Parts: sequence; structure tokens; C-alpha cells
Amino acid sequence: MDLTFCQTGLLTSGSPFSRGCEHHDPAASARLRHERRKQDIGVVVFLTHKKEQAEAILDMEGVWRCPELPVLDRVLNALHAPRRDAGDDVPFGLAELLRVASWLKGVAKVSQPLL
Repeated sequence: MDLTFCQTGLLTSGSPFSRGCEHHDPAASARLRHERRKQDIGVVVFLTHKKEQAEAILDMEGVWRCPELPVLDRVLNALHAPRRDAGDDVPFGLAELLRVASWLKGVAKVSQPLL
């Protein structure tokens, strides 16, 4: 479980407060998360070395980000950045998404329908 500390005290990840300690509507943040996810190519869900679940997200620009392990961002972008001029019939980013899922021993979830 992720815990957040702020000036007002200890907050759990299910708290209706954000990391900046201001109040927010959980339903509104769930909608925003869903809308943001639509703009991603996909997500690789994997377990960290501490056996905690994490996500490596590949956005529509071909940029990887891993909110739980930001140190992975640079590695994934250096080793597994998708190229638009790859010349194959696979949709942009799909091959890299699957490659990263295999490398991290995780599961790839594609956000966009495959054409």
C-alpha cells in the first residue's frame, strides 16, 4: 500500500485527498484517469522487486513512463522507444509494448483497438 505524507497527516492511497493534500472528488479523478488512459497505446503491468504491482505506460507519442518506478523511464525510453518508420504492419508501439511485457515478466494491456 502506498502512503502519502503531507502537512495535514498521513494519507492512504484510497483517501479522497491528492498528493498535494487538497480535497478532490474520487469519481472525478477516476474519470480523468480513464480519459488519460484512452490517450495511451497501452500499459505493462508487472511486479517490482518488492512484489508490488507497477505499471509502465506507453503514450501515443511513444514515450514510456513508470509512475511507481521513475528510474525505469529513462531505461525504457532508451531501449524500447517505438519508431514510426519501422516499416512493418504492426500498429505503432505494439511490438515494443509486448517486448517490454516480456522483459519485465508482466502483462501487456492495449488501450486502443487493434486495426
